[in-house]
Amino acid sequence: MLDCYEQIDQLVAFSRKYVRGFEKSRIEKIAHDIGIRESRRVKGLYVFTGEDVRSHRKFYDGVVKATYGIDIHSLETQKISPVVRGSVPLYSDYYEIPLRALISCDFDNLYTAGRCFSSDFEGQSAGRIMPTSAGMGQAIGVAPEISFESGRPIREISRDEISRELDRITDKNLIFSLADILKINY
Repeated sequence: MLDCYEQIDQLVAFSRKYVRGFEKSRIEKIAHDIGIRESRRVKGLYVFTGEDVRSHRKFYDGVVKATYGIDIHSLETQKISPVVRGSVPLYSDYYEIPLRALISCDFDNLYTAGRCFSSDFEGQSAGRIMPTSAGMGQAIGVAPEISFESGRPIREISRDEISRELDRITDKNLIFSLADILKINY
């Protein structure tokens, strides 16, 4: 742990000196133990699970396509079982994160993306990576605009409406998604 704290201090010093915008940066929090990869999660209208990952589940309101497998790090689970290895999807057979897993079931107008999305331990281990988190942010980022313009609650917005809006933004800004690059059809 002491080595880690020293490395953090070195990284902060480097960033302040060489990275524009970090001149006045500071560390807000540091995990109390090495390897902390989990955070609090909001309970949504749907709880995304490890079984959703293993079965490559598709949803009527799936707004993110993902292929990252269950990723749990502990001394007890260092060996990857054939079941877990076989459940890592290929790009051609993905699982989806449903819009309902990004919408709080307890609070109106509370939406999530990234590590805090509604999931169990295994589901979060697969969905917390940056590309999947970015997809969640894109989907839940455009949903309020569609909701406002249509006068409907976000939970009634379809995946097709979200996809069309993201396509419109993508065309306008010349951004390419992983699905575009890999030619994955929706």
